[in-house]
Amino acid sequence: MDRSPVAGKYTLKIEDQSGKYASVEVSFVLSTSNVPVQVQANEDGSYQLAATENVSENQVKAYVKSITAVKVGDTTYAATGRGAVKIIKDDGTIDLSAKANGKYIFESEKIPTFPLQQQVIHRLTER
Repeated sequence: MDRSPVAGKYTLKIEDQSGKYASVEVSFVLSTSNVPVQVQANEDGSYQLAATENVSENQVKAYVKSITAVKVGDTTYAATGRGAVKIIKDDGTIDLSAKANGKYIFESEKIPTFPLQQQVIHRLTER
């Protein structure tokens, strides 16, 4: 069993069992410069994030869950919070029909090329 920490959001809570001291709780994001995913084209014409070599599915799920913004072209879209645009679904599928302000993010009549998708993926970790 791999016990290496996985990039993602964590909360650490420290409590004094004797009750003499107040509990301390801190939240943090563990990040990595390694991009553990690559774009995979599926037979049905969809695209999704898939594990790169030597990366577990658990690491991919944690990575996808921790995405806070996605940059497509020159525009960055928030992936969490108020006004978020869900371009990458929880299962890692890229939603080619995603809209922002009522407009399609990807041109609906064109299938994105792999280089465009690769550009999106490399910029996922920008905060």
